[in-house]
Amino acid sequence: MQMQSNRKVLTKLGILVVGGALTACGTDSSNLTKVKTPSSAINLEAVGTGGEGEGGIAIERAIYDPVVYLTSLAITHAHIIAARDAHLIGENEAAAEMFAHPVSEVLAEMQPVFRERGAEDFSDLLIDASNAILDGTNADQLKSKYSAITTALDEAAKFAPSTKQKKSAIYARVIADQIERAVDMYPAYKESGRYEPYLDGYGYYKAGESLYRKNKSLISKEHQETIAPLERALKLLANTYPSATPNEMSETNLSKLRLAASNCLLVTSNF
Repeated sequence: MQMQSNRKVLTKLGILVVGGALTACGTDSSNLTKVKTPSSAINLEAVGTGGEGEGGIAIERAIYDPVVYLTSLAITHAHIIAARDAHLIGENEAAAEMFAHPVSEVLAEMQPVFRERGAEDFSDLLIDASNAILDGTNADQLKSKYSAITTALDEAAKFAPSTKQKKSAIYARVIADQIERAVDMYPAYKESGRYEPYLDGYGYYKAGESLYRKNKSLISKEHQETIAPLERALKLLANTYPSATPNEMSETNLSKLRLAASNCLLVTSNF
């Protein structure tokens, strides 16, 4: 992926864009400079030429696989939820990072898919929100920016590829994926002591919960067997990530959480 020479590297957020991926997620407040939107400089040659994206997404499959397509949107949603809620508790640098992170790690590689599917790219909305935080925006102003992004996400979801899979099965798999990601982030937070993995996990949990609320009725009607595992895992995650403020959890509860996440993946793997 070639970038125009006048594009600023995302050093404000401690992120270096290389080949469409982020080399780091953490922030470094010692050398922050304002983020400039990279979308106009992106020149991806074809779907599938990049890496696997955030957390191992095989983004090249998003052109035909609705689960992959919608997972990319769910990951983006997770980050903006985390960003909004981190901002509310005064974690402004982490919040700005969370808004900017999906732009290069997910949305850049999704641009060819969006073009092929007819969806609009909305990367600029995330960069605008990131910069607004670092410029001192207040919660009410950020709320409108958050709303614009969620509207764009909902619109992009309408362009997901069509398959023979039932919508209930597709969303159950995406929810299970978000649950697994949320579970994986907690040990990363405990081992590193850094805030960002916790915030990632919190966002994944909240994104999965949101999708579950929206699709519970349909999933219950067509795949009733998935309801109990999903609800158990989400309940445990609610105790793990009660807010954007880090929470301590015992190893026993972490073991229960891992088992619950595995059960979600197992019950949705047969769809």
